[in-house]
Order: sequence, then C-alpha cells, then structure tokens
Amino acid sequence: MRFFLFIALLFGSASFLQAQLPTPELLQIYPPVVKAGSTVEIDLQGVSLEGLEKLTFTVPGIEAKPVMKPQSPFRKHQYQNGTKFSLTIPANVPVGKCEVRALGRYGISNSRILTILGPNENLIATEGSHDLATAPDLPLEAHVTGRFDANKIDLYKLTLKKGQRIIATCFSESIDGEADTTLVLKDAAGEVVKNNRDYDERESLIDFMVPNDGVWYLGAHDFTYRLGYRYHLHVTTGPHIDAVFPPSGKAGTTSEFTVFGRNLPGGSLEGGHELGGEPIESARVQIAIPAAPAKSVETDLPVNGLRKSFPYRVQNSNPWMIGVASVPTKVKSVGEGIEKLVLPSSVSGFFEKDGEPSHRFRFAATKGKNYQLNLSGDAISGRIDPYILLEKVVVAADGKESLKLVKELDDFSMGSRTAFPNLTRDPQFVFVADTDSEYQVTVQDQYRTVGFASIYILSVEEAKPDFDLIALVENNIVNGNIVRPSAVALRKGGSYLVKIEAKRTGAFNDTIKLTAKGLPAGVVMGPVSIPPGKTSTYAVFTAAANAAAWSGKVQIEAKATLGGKEVIKPVRSASPVNAVTDFNKQRLRTRMETEMALSVISSEAAPATISMKDPNPLTVEIGQPLKIPFNFSADKEVKGNVVVTPIGFPTMKKPPALNITADKKEGTVTINFTSSNDFKPTAGEYSFVLRGLGTLGKFQHFPERMNQLKEDQALVLEKIKALKPEEAKLKKQAEAEKVKIAAELKAATALSKEKDVKFGIYSAPIQLTVTAAPEKKK
Repeated sequence: MRFFLFIALLFGSASFLQAQLPTPELLQIYPPVVKAGSTVEIDLQGVSLEGLEKLTFTVPGIEAKPVMKPQSPFRKHQYQNGTKFSLTIPANVPVGKCEVRALGRYGISNSRILTILGPNENLIATEGSHDLATAPDLPLEAHVTGRFDANKIDLYKLTLKKGQRIIATCFSESIDGEADTTLVLKDAAGEVVKNNRDYDERESLIDFMVPNDGVWYLGAHDFTYRLGYRYHLHVTTGPHIDAVFPPSGKAGTTSEFTVFGRNLPGGSLEGGHELGGEPIESARVQIAIPAAPAKSVETDLPVNGLRKSFPYRVQNSNPWMIGVASVPTKVKSVGEGIEKLVLPSSVSGFFEKDGEPSHRFRFAATKGKNYQLNLSGDAISGRIDPYILLEKVVVAADGKESLKLVKELDDFSMGSRTAFPNLTRDPQFVFVADTDSEYQVTVQDQYRTVGFASIYILSVEEAKPDFDLIALVENNIVNGNIVRPSAVALRKGGSYLVKIEAKRTGAFNDTIKLTAKGLPAGVVMGPVSIPPGKTSTYAVFTAAANAAAWSGKVQIEAKATLGGKEVIKPVRSASPVNAVTDFNKQRLRTRMETEMALSVISSEAAPATISMKDPNPLTVEIGQPLKIPFNFSADKEVKGNVVVTPIGFPTMKKPPALNITADKKEGTVTINFTSSNDFKPTAGEYSFVLRGLGTLGKFQHFPERMNQLKEDQALVLEKIKALKPEEAKLKKQAEAEKVKIAAELKAATALSKEKDVKFGIYSAPIQLTVTAAPEKKK
C-alpha cells in the first residue's frame, strides 16, 4: 500500500509538467541497492518515461531487460510491465555506487544512483513492521532497503550477544534519496535506548555496546515522517570509518595514515577520541595514493566534488574519500603555538578538546607576488565550517609586532545563481603581498567542532594560474522558480541550454574556450568562450532538422593557456538531485555526475528555432544601443507570441523583450547599453544567448501507445466476433481482455489529448565586446 500512495503523491506533485514539452526525469529506482552476482527486478519512477527502451550504467557489464507482461492472444502488441527492468549483475562488477539512466520515447534521462554490494554481502528482501510483535528478524551484517510510511517507524528485530559493538547506519541522500533519516534503538520492552539523526549530513548512525544477551528493536523513519522516501539500512559488527588523518596524500606515494573509526582491525582507544559521546578507535595504516584517481560517483555539492580523491575501505567498511594532492601534506604539530610554513605548503590539523579555538601559521611573502590560500574542511567531512583570517605582521622600530588585517573569508561559491546551489563552506582566495613581510594565517571552525571531526587542510603557495569547470545540466523549464533534473534531450532542429561555471584559481584571468567531443552527426555545440574576468557562460547544443535518433555520452572540453602552454581540461557535469517547484522555499540538492549524457529525439521536431543573422562577434559602445537581428521559424501550431530576450548579462535585472508571432521569419532585439537601475553595463568581453519562450498547441503526449491500444481493441473485437458458441471459455477471456484494453485506451487517450504546452528555444552563444564611451572634451 505504501508504494501506491507514494506514487500518487509523486505524480500529483509533477502534474504541472503536463504543460510543457516532455523531457524524461528519473526520480527513483527501487530497490536502490542490489548485489553483484544476482538477478534482480527494479522499478523506475519518474516523469515522461514512456516507451522505455533500455537502461545505461556507468559500471560496465550490467545487463538490463524490460520486464514484459505475458503476450495475450487477443492483443496485437506486447507491453512492458510498468517501468520494470530485470538486471543481471555479474559477480565481478566493481562494488560501490554507479549511475543509471533510462532511455525512452523522449530521450535519455538524468542519472540516479544504484548501490552495488559485493557478492558475499547479505541483502535481505523484507520490509520493516510498524509493531514490535511483527518486526522481522534482521541478522547482523545484513542490508535491507525500504520505503517509509507516513507517521510510522519501520521496526526490525535484532538478536544480540553481550560484548558486541554494533554499528547501525541508515542512508538516503547517498542513494539520491530524499529522507532525513532517523534511527532509534529500543529494548525488548519497547523503551528507547538510543537514537540518532544527522550523523553525517542527513544520514544517521547508532553505535551500541550490547550489555547482555537479548532482543532489541531497531527503528528507522524520516525525521518529519514523510511518505515513500527510500532508505538503505545496514547493521554490522564490522569496521566503520569516521575519518582518515591526514585527509590527503601526495599522488603516487605510499605513506602512513591514522584511521579513526569503530571495530577497526588493530584499533586502539588510546588518545581518548570520541564522536557524539561514543569512543572512537584509531589505527595506523599504510595507504597507497593513486597517481591519477578514477572518476567516482560524488554525492557532495559540485564545487566540493572537484576535489581529487579516491575511496578507501578497511575490509568491508564504508568508503572514505582520501584526497590526492600534488605536494605532501604536513601534519600540524600538536600543542605548538604559531607554526612556520615553508612555501609551497600543505598542512593538516584538527582542534584538540583542550586546545586553542584557532590555529595560527606564519609564512614569508615577497612584495608583488600573488599567493593562493585554500582552507578545506567541508569537502573533507562536512562537519566543520572553516573560517580564515590573513594578517600582515608589522614590526615597529622598537621590534614590537602588530597585525594588520589583509583579508578574512568564510564561504566560497562558484556561481551566484540561487536556483543551482554550487557553494562550499571552504574559503579560498588570492592576495598580492604589498611588501616583503611575514603574514599570519588564523584558522578557525565556526561550528567549534573538536577532535578528528574538525580535520582541515590549509594550503599556501605562490598562486599558479589554473581553472576547473562544471556544466550545470537541468531541465530547460523556464516558468517561475522550478528546477528539475535532466539530461541534454534534443528534438530535431531543437536546442538545449547548459550553463558553464568556471572556478578560476591563482589569479587566472584569461579566456577559456569550450568545445564538445563525441557528438553524433547532425548535432553541434558552437564554439563558445568564457571571457577574461568572467566565471560563467552558456553552451547550446543544437540538432539539425534531419538529425537521427541517438543517445550516448559526450564531453565538453575547456582550453586555455597556462604558463605559456595550452592546457585542455574536461568539464564535469552536475545536475539537480531532486525536483522542486520553488527553489526559494524548498531544499534543493545538486551533485556531480561522472559523465554528460545527450540524446536526439527523432520522432518529434522542435516547435521553433532561432539563429543569428550574422554569427560574427558583436561590438557596442557604452551609452549606445545594440541591435541584434535574428532568423526565426516556427511550427504553424505555435500560439500567440514567442517572447525573445537576451540572457547572460549578470547586471541586467529586466532584459528587453521582443514579441514575435509564428508567421514571422526574422526579428531584432535591441539592448540599450545605458546605465540604469535595471542594467549596469561595464566595458569588457561578454557571451550571451537569445532565449525564446512560447506555447505550442495541439501537442499529443505519447500518441503511439494510444494507437497501439486502438489496434489491440480492433483485434480483440474481431476475435470475439469470430469465436464459436462452443468456445465459451475463450469468449469469457476475450471479453475480460476487451474490458482491460478499453480502460487502458481511455487512460492513454486522456494522456494523448491535444493540449497547449510551453517550450523554450535558444540561439547559439553570441560573443560581444563592450567598449567604454569616449571621454567628453572639456
């Protein structure tokens, strides 16, 4: 029952999408956890997933087949059983997380995480009970998945022995779930012994030392008791990692690290570490740092996901991400006051219980040189809020020292767009030394976390120009504050907009050129640049009017000159995890993806197109108007006006709009580069696009199914008519099938009913040079 109630809520909340051109959204996979060496049936939930053809995986070797309904002798067509697939997972596939996408009638979907357990893991197919008396047994070392019911707790029965230390974890966000998980442990009488929420962001953990042989009950629920949210529950006496120190190592080396956790092989309680009141063990281990870590599925915010890292495990423990650095990480001396750094320097520490509320470091700087300071903690564990203070050491004639503030910084954001959060609590900046002097860096945690949970890395070095980029892929919905997950889905002749954000470091301020690789015939991403001084631009994928159906992964590459050499870097793809109708009121999560997916829908054409009359770069002087002539074409069913506006100017609050009707072939948008309350133009290089918003009439959603069912209906009526009187049993079966087909046809006809839908179209990026107005003669 819980499944069907949730599905009703899921599609009820997404009903507003009926009013726009469909793009597939994969919102859930259930179960979200599978086991290597098994065959399992999974079910997909989402929007516009009609006509599913296949699933794609970032882990090779997994085979997926649609689960089909039995072929009826009274139907012409055979159909998939809902959105179910049968997965065959080889025993030798890599364990961990992989990304899954669904390809259907409307192209390829966004990705969803599927967790793969090892072939020897115990994955139980059961659901928790809401009553102690009927709670199912949950053996130690077992994994279980479920969906929460509204206002209920899922209970499981544990039979434990004195002296065992059990670790129970409940995950949701790390499987692209929505729950704020909460765990509760009850004794045999039903009294609460322990509970936990937000051990790691919105994931929960209970650490329990069993006092005597007996029965206990483990309960899991969403903190607000919401319906349908998925979870992954695991109970173990095996190792669990809480942190690794130092949090990074030099690429290609092997060195000693300290692992903090519970039930660690060779672990010791010496040192008095604890987390949440629980004793934490530590163990010294040798860890080999890869020279070039492979891409892995990151559930962290995109900007934190840029950190080079790899997953480390102790036996079958949870994975812990260890950073891969270009220089060795020095460990801060315990109890030392101001520590001297020799640049380039990477130093790691954490705040002791009885230590200082801050750590201080000093380094010598040379006048005129740029220096890069990065303080990381949020990207390491997410448990601290690092804060950095930079001061110059001023020495008076009498030798007395004083400190002069240079800069203080808290958070860092790659972009300013609220609709796609891409920020971190880790501060980073570049400064120029104005004299030969010592500088003092003070590191603090605004959460006042202590112990290994407060691990940080401070890096200080002469600024080396560098860059990283992220492509923000989301549904091209344009109404209100809606944000939806998506992949790049193109109709014939259509376009798809992707925002590119650049993280510039080391005072790098040159042009970054963007191109795409792996595109199919008939699809282009016109060359586009991020001009000097800018941190974002738009890339636009466009399909030709005769483009063939296609789906696959593509790669955007960024090219720039660093130190006199041309450097090419891949642009990482990021996407919203959840769908919201108002990003100002609802919690929106975003994460990095391991690859960018693109598809061409050849069965539909774009309702309209827009292109520049002259593709060459434009120039305008501040104080003057800029006229932008464009070509336009539209389907005859486009209703009313298509509103064309320029987007991509950071200081433009209200872009000028041109209304154009479907019968027009061209138009001109004019931007007045005169300073006003709505627009503050400045000289420099810009990249922008023209966006057209309109309404397409008489659109039919998935008419193929309606037509198939009409053929089924004709066949069953024909067979009923041909049946002889003595074939009463067959006639009864045929009549029953006729009733089913009629109900299915009614639903398919309602779905395919002609309606008005919104759409968006985009021009290729336009390069613009804005020059300063000439000085007035005195």
